[in-house]
Amino acid sequence: MLSKFCPKCKLSKSVDNFWKQTRTKNGLYFCCRECGAKILKDRFHKNKEKIKERNFERIKSGLTPKTKICPKCKEVKSANQFRQSLYDKSGLSSYCKKCEQARAIISSSLHKEKNKSKNQNLVERTLRCSICKQLKSSHLFYKCRSEKNGYSYTCKACIVIRNRSNNYGITSDFVDTLISYQNGKCPICNKLLGNKFVVDHDHITNKVRALLCRKCNCALGLLNDSPALLRSAASYLEQVPLSLQGSTL
Repeated sequence: MLSKFCPKCKLSKSVDNFWKQTRTKNGLYFCCRECGAKILKDRFHKNKEKIKERNFERIKSGLTPKTKICPKCKEVKSANQFRQSLYDKSGLSSYCKKCEQARAIISSSLHKEKNKSKNQNLVERTLRCSICKQLKSSHLFYKCRSEKNGYSYTCKACIVIRNRSNNYGITSDFVDTLISYQNGKCPICNKLLGNKFVVDHDHITNKVRALLCRKCNCALGLLNDSPALLRSAASYLEQVPLSLQGSTL
Protein backbone atom coordinates (compact mmCIF):
# COMPACT_ATOMS: atom_id res chain seq x y z
CA MET A 1 0.00 0.00 0.00
CA LEU A 2 1.33 3.44 -0.91
CA SER A 3 2.35 5.68 1.98
CA LYS A 4 3.22 9.32 2.54
CA PHE A 5 5.23 11.14 5.20
CA CYS A 6 3.33 13.70 7.31
CA PRO A 7 5.62 16.65 8.23
CA LYS A 8 3.42 17.57 11.21
CA CYS A 9 3.22 14.32 13.22
CA LYS A 10 6.48 12.97 11.67
CA LEU A 11 4.87 9.64 10.75
CA SER A 12 4.54 7.71 7.50
CA LYS A 13 0.90 6.87 6.84
CA SER A 14 -1.10 5.29 4.05
CA VAL A 15 -2.49 7.58 1.37
CA ASP A 16 -6.00 6.86 2.67
CA ASN A 17 -5.14 9.01 5.71
CA PHE A 18 -4.59 12.10 3.51
CA TRP A 19 -7.12 14.42 1.88
CA LYS A 20 -7.13 14.64 -1.90
CA GLN A 21 -5.93 17.94 -3.39
CA THR A 22 -5.64 18.38 -7.13
CA ARG A 23 -3.30 21.39 -6.91
CA THR A 24 -0.37 19.35 -5.53
CA LYS A 25 1.92 17.12 -7.57
CA ASN A 26 0.94 13.89 -5.83
CA GLY A 27 -2.73 14.89 -5.56
CA LEU A 28 -2.70 14.76 -1.74
CA TYR A 29 -2.82 17.33 1.06
CA PHE A 30 0.60 18.10 2.55
CA CYS A 31 -0.30 16.60 6.00
CA CYS A 32 -2.55 13.79 7.22
CA ARG A 33 -6.24 14.16 8.01
CA GLU A 34 -5.75 14.38 11.80
CA CYS A 35 -3.09 17.12 11.58
CA GLY A 36 -5.09 18.93 8.88
CA ALA A 37 -8.18 18.94 11.08
CA LYS A 38 -6.15 20.45 13.95
CA ILE A 39 -4.77 23.16 11.65
CA LEU A 40 -8.23 24.08 10.35
CA LYS A 41 -9.65 24.08 13.88
CA ASP A 42 -6.89 26.39 15.18
CA ARG A 43 -7.35 28.69 12.18
CA PHE A 44 -11.10 28.82 12.76
CA HIS A 45 -10.68 29.75 16.44
CA LYS A 46 -8.05 32.41 15.62
CA ASN A 47 -10.35 34.03 13.05
CA LYS A 48 -13.22 33.81 15.53
CA GLU A 49 -11.17 35.60 18.19
CA LYS A 50 -10.17 38.33 15.72
CA ILE A 51 -13.82 38.95 14.84
CA LYS A 52 -14.71 39.09 18.54
CA GLU A 53 -11.93 41.60 19.31
CA ARG A 54 -12.89 43.84 16.35
CA ASN A 55 -16.58 43.84 17.24
CA PHE A 56 -15.80 44.36 20.94
CA GLU A 57 -13.95 47.56 20.08
CA ARG A 58 -16.92 48.71 17.98
CA ILE A 59 -19.33 48.05 20.86
CA LYS A 60 -16.99 49.74 23.34
CA SER A 61 -16.77 52.81 21.10
CA GLY A 62 -20.57 53.07 21.01
CA LEU A 63 -20.89 52.29 17.30
CA THR A 64 -23.74 49.81 17.74
CA PRO A 65 -27.07 50.93 16.19
CA LYS A 66 -29.94 52.03 18.43
CA THR A 67 -32.49 50.22 16.25
CA LYS A 68 -32.38 47.18 13.99
CA ILE A 69 -34.73 45.31 11.65
CA CYS A 70 -35.41 41.70 12.57
CA PRO A 71 -35.36 39.65 9.31
CA LYS A 72 -37.89 37.20 10.76
CA CYS A 73 -40.74 39.45 11.93
CA LYS A 74 -39.71 42.35 9.62
CA GLU A 75 -40.13 44.86 12.45
CA VAL A 76 -37.86 47.71 13.47
CA LYS A 77 -37.00 47.20 17.13
CA SER A 78 -34.77 48.89 19.67
CA ALA A 79 -31.33 47.47 20.46
CA ASN A 80 -32.39 46.21 23.90
CA GLN A 81 -34.75 43.74 22.18
CA PHE A 82 -31.74 41.96 20.61
CA ARG A 83 -29.05 39.92 22.32
CA GLN A 84 -25.51 41.25 22.22
CA SER A 85 -23.29 39.33 19.83
CA LEU A 86 -19.57 39.74 19.25
CA TYR A 87 -19.79 37.79 15.98
CA ASP A 88 -21.88 40.41 14.17
CA LYS A 89 -20.63 43.79 12.97
CA SER A 90 -23.60 45.54 14.53
CA GLY A 91 -22.83 43.98 17.92
CA LEU A 92 -26.37 42.59 18.02
CA SER A 93 -27.78 39.16 17.19
CA SER A 94 -29.43 38.66 13.79
CA TYR A 95 -32.92 37.94 15.15
CA CYS A 96 -34.76 39.62 18.02
CA LYS A 97 -35.19 37.80 21.33
CA LYS A 98 -38.81 36.76 20.67
CA CYS A 99 -38.05 35.31 17.24
CA GLU A 100 -34.96 33.49 18.54
CA GLN A 101 -36.98 31.93 21.33
CA ALA A 102 -39.73 30.87 18.91
CA ARG A 103 -37.16 29.33 16.53
CA ALA A 104 -35.50 27.44 19.38
CA ILE A 105 -38.83 25.99 20.58
CA ILE A 106 -39.82 24.86 17.07
CA SER A 107 -36.38 23.39 16.36
CA SER A 108 -36.32 21.51 19.67
CA SER A 109 -39.82 20.08 19.19
CA LEU A 110 -39.04 18.94 15.63
CA HIS A 111 -35.78 17.32 16.75
CA LYS A 112 -37.49 15.46 19.60
CA GLU A 113 -40.34 14.31 17.35
CA LYS A 114 -37.86 13.05 14.77
CA ASN A 115 -35.99 10.91 17.31
CA LYS A 116 -39.00 9.94 19.45
CA SER A 117 -39.67 6.67 17.64
CA LYS A 118 -36.00 5.70 17.84
CA ASN A 119 -35.85 6.23 21.60
CA GLN A 120 -39.05 4.42 22.59
CA ASN A 121 -37.54 0.96 22.99
CA LEU A 122 -34.03 1.54 24.31
CA VAL A 123 -32.00 -1.62 24.84
CA GLU A 124 -28.67 -1.94 26.60
CA ARG A 125 -25.78 -1.26 24.27
CA THR A 126 -22.15 -0.22 24.35
CA LEU A 127 -21.42 3.47 23.89
CA ARG A 128 -18.20 5.48 23.70
CA CYS A 129 -17.89 8.51 25.98
CA SER A 130 -16.90 11.69 24.15
CA ILE A 131 -14.59 12.79 27.01
CA CYS A 132 -12.88 9.69 28.47
CA LYS A 133 -13.13 7.81 25.12
CA GLN A 134 -13.99 4.57 26.94
CA LEU A 135 -16.54 1.99 25.84
CA LYS A 136 -19.20 1.68 28.56
CA SER A 137 -22.66 0.24 29.07
CA SER A 138 -25.54 2.52 28.10
CA HIS A 139 -26.74 2.28 31.74
CA LEU A 140 -23.78 4.53 32.62
CA PHE A 141 -25.14 7.30 30.36
CA TYR A 142 -28.05 9.67 30.93
CA LYS A 143 -31.06 9.20 28.66
CA CYS A 144 -31.53 12.01 26.17
CA ARG A 145 -34.59 12.06 23.92
CA SER A 146 -33.13 14.71 21.64
CA GLU A 147 -30.21 12.48 20.58
CA LYS A 148 -30.48 9.84 17.85
CA ASN A 149 -29.26 6.94 19.98
CA GLY A 150 -31.40 8.00 22.96
CA TYR A 151 -28.43 8.67 25.26
CA SER A 152 -26.11 11.60 25.93
CA TYR A 153 -22.65 11.49 24.38
CA THR A 154 -20.92 11.88 27.76
CA CYS A 155 -21.05 9.29 30.55
CA LYS A 156 -22.39 10.14 34.00
CA ALA A 157 -18.96 10.01 35.67
CA CYS A 158 -17.41 12.49 33.21
CA ILE A 159 -20.40 14.84 33.54
CA VAL A 160 -19.93 14.88 37.33
CA ILE A 161 -16.18 15.58 36.97
CA ARG A 162 -16.85 18.32 34.41
CA ASN A 163 -19.48 19.97 36.62
CA ARG A 164 -17.13 19.95 39.62
CA SER A 165 -14.40 21.53 37.53
CA ASN A 166 -16.73 24.21 36.12
CA ASN A 167 -18.46 25.02 39.43
CA TYR A 168 -15.62 24.70 41.94
CA GLY A 169 -12.40 24.50 39.88
CA ILE A 170 -11.35 21.14 41.36
CA THR A 171 -10.03 18.03 39.64
CA SER A 172 -10.68 14.34 40.31
CA ASP A 173 -7.18 14.07 41.88
CA PHE A 174 -8.08 16.80 44.38
CA VAL A 175 -11.32 14.96 45.25
CA ASP A 176 -9.36 11.72 45.84
CA THR A 177 -6.92 13.60 48.10
CA LEU A 178 -9.79 15.14 50.06
CA ILE A 179 -11.50 11.75 50.53
CA SER A 180 -8.22 10.27 51.77
CA TYR A 181 -7.76 13.20 54.18
CA GLN A 182 -11.29 12.66 55.55
CA ASN A 183 -10.70 8.88 55.80
CA GLY A 184 -13.62 8.41 53.43
CA LYS A 185 -16.11 9.75 55.99
CA CYS A 186 -18.42 12.72 56.30
CA PRO A 187 -16.78 15.11 58.83
CA ILE A 188 -20.20 15.92 60.40
CA CYS A 189 -22.07 12.62 60.80
CA ASN A 190 -18.95 10.43 60.46
CA LYS A 191 -20.65 8.05 57.99
CA LEU A 192 -18.80 6.47 55.09
CA LEU A 193 -19.28 8.52 51.93
CA GLY A 194 -18.64 5.88 49.28
CA ASN A 195 -19.39 7.24 45.80
CA LYS A 196 -22.29 9.41 46.98
CA PHE A 197 -21.03 12.72 48.32
CA VAL A 198 -21.54 16.44 47.76
CA VAL A 199 -18.93 19.19 47.49
CA ASP A 200 -19.51 21.67 50.31
CA HIS A 201 -18.28 25.18 49.53
CA ASP A 202 -18.44 28.72 50.89
CA HIS A 203 -21.16 30.57 48.97
CA ILE A 204 -19.31 33.90 49.34
CA THR A 205 -15.74 32.94 48.38
CA ASN A 206 -16.75 29.77 46.42
CA LYS A 207 -13.88 27.91 48.13
CA VAL A 208 -14.31 24.18 48.77
CA ARG A 209 -14.54 23.28 52.46
CA ALA A 210 -15.04 19.50 52.50
CA LEU A 211 -16.94 16.57 51.02
CA LEU A 212 -20.18 15.87 52.89
CA CYS A 213 -23.05 13.45 52.63
CA ARG A 214 -26.15 14.87 50.99
CA LYS A 215 -28.17 15.12 54.24
CA CYS A 216 -25.51 17.10 56.11
CA ASN A 217 -24.94 19.40 53.14
CA CYS A 218 -28.69 20.08 52.88
CA ALA A 219 -28.86 20.78 56.62
CA LEU A 220 -26.13 23.41 56.36
CA GLY A 221 -27.79 25.01 53.35
CA LEU A 222 -31.24 25.14 54.96
CA LEU A 223 -29.72 26.91 57.96
CA ASN A 224 -27.87 29.39 55.70
CA ASP A 225 -24.43 28.07 56.76
CA SER A 226 -24.90 30.04 59.97
CA PRO A 227 -22.99 28.77 63.06
CA ALA A 228 -25.39 30.73 65.29
CA LEU A 229 -28.45 28.96 63.84
CA LEU A 230 -26.72 25.59 64.11
CA ARG A 231 -25.88 26.23 67.79
CA SER A 232 -29.46 27.33 68.39
CA ALA A 233 -30.74 24.15 66.74
CA ALA A 234 -28.41 22.02 68.91
CA SER A 235 -29.58 23.87 72.04
CA TYR A 236 -33.21 23.27 71.04
CA LEU A 237 -32.65 19.54 70.57
CA GLU A 238 -30.86 19.25 73.94
CA GLN A 239 -33.17 21.35 76.14
CA VAL A 240 -36.67 21.89 74.74
CA PRO A 241 -37.74 18.24 74.30
CA LEU A 242 -36.66 17.47 77.90
CA SER A 243 -38.78 20.29 79.34
CA LEU A 244 -41.85 19.09 77.44
CA GLN A 245 -41.59 15.44 78.47
CA GLY A 246 -44.83 14.26 80.10
CA SER A 247 -46.58 17.57 79.52
CA THR A 248 -49.84 17.89 77.64
CA LEU A 249 -50.55 20.84 75.38
